[in-house]
Amino acid sequence: MDQIAYHPIRISHHTSLFLPYTQQELDAYKTGSLNPLRSHPPTNSSAQSSNQLTKSSSSSGASPPHSPPTYSAPSPLLIPIDLSTSCPSSESHSILPQPSISQVVAHHYNSRPNLTKDGRTESTIYGLRKFNNWIKSLIIGKFGSMKSKTINELALKFNRNSNLNNNDRFRLKVLELGCGKGGDLAKWQNAGVRELYGLDIANVSIQQAQQRYSESRKKTLSAKFIALDCFSVPIESVMTQDELSTPFHVVSLQFCMHYAFETQTKARTMLQNVTKFLTPGGVFIGTIPDSDILMDRWKESSNQPRGPFAFGNSIYQVQFPNPFNPNQDEKKIYGVPYQFYLEDAVENVPEYVVYWEPFVQLAKEFGLRLIYKEGFHDIYQTEKALVENQQLLKRMNVIDEKGNFLINHDQWEVSGLYLAFAFIKE
Repeated sequence: MDQIAYHPIRISHHTSLFLPYTQQELDAYKTGSLNPLRSHPPTNSSAQSSNQLTKSSSSSGASPPHSPPTYSAPSPLLIPIDLSTSCPSSESHSILPQPSISQVVAHHYNSRPNLTKDGRTESTIYGLRKFNNWIKSLIIGKFGSMKSKTINELALKFNRNSNLNNNDRFRLKVLELGCGKGGDLAKWQNAGVRELYGLDIANVSIQQAQQRYSESRKKTLSAKFIALDCFSVPIESVMTQDELSTPFHVVSLQFCMHYAFETQTKARTMLQNVTKFLTPGGVFIGTIPDSDILMDRWKESSNQPRGPFAFGNSIYQVQFPNPFNPNQDEKKIYGVPYQFYLEDAVENVPEYVVYWEPFVQLAKEFGLRLIYKEGFHDIYQTEKALVENQQLLKRMNVIDEKGNFLINHDQWEVSGLYLAFAFIKE
């Protein structure tokens, strides 16, 4: 057998070519981590960040929770991000596939650990979770429960038109888009709901929600949980005709609607899913970041010519990819991104500004009329005086027996970013 002499130079055509990483690729590897085990984002090693960290660490004294803080310095949790949507040049040779925002969001929530009760208690944002749950309980009770005026009117109307047999009595039916792990299941049970459908983009969260329901001791409602990107796909693609044969009385989106405002198409798909099977007189409730607060803080951070265009405190950070441009950002309704980090909850996931007035106008196109809008801090100040709400505050560990607030300064600041709303379908 003839041997082929060693030839130090390739004589056949290569099938692959290895090129050095570009700076963009290196930055992507540094900042694109979705590792759920990482407890906080990587810090910026620049001198500017070090100075800010020193300045933040040296400040002392926190204003009481009842007086929202006037924190203006950017968070020490500074990370470079790239939320641009421009296409790469033809000369680029990136080896990183670019996941969609929906995939990033789904991956993030699929990767979140399912904490035990003890684990939730030990969380650095335990008080914030309790406060947010109190807000949701309040909004559900006010607009989405058998005790609410809106639902009561629907029930009376239904019962007047039925023969009042047991099988024909009013059964409160709820659609929860972005249901997560089913954390509001007990709230719906307490609200008198008899039929619940929960949809979420994260299939792992759906499995955990179904498990939570299966393990619940009292099953006063029937519940089904389905994995679906509710902002891109119609709900009728995964729900049967029988499940949709009777309309919903309440549709809920809690802390997730901002993802729909990546594009106008997604926002419209979201509202189509909200309204298509919602009965006339039914309610649409939700919680979102307050665009007015985001804009004010973004403008403040833009006074630093070289950035970062961020704000936050020890447990959260909001960072915009560029300084505020009034000629561009005040006219753009969809696809205005920012990066959000919340310790023990959200790990630098892209979110989108929900400009309030354009949202209300868009909702009108789908037959929705606004009946309620209130910031979280204002809700607390208004509702805490009622005896039943004070009792709920104590039961949910938001205040102690003496009425003292159990949320610290930093958690109170985060809660002030959000508002709650309710619409009624005409």
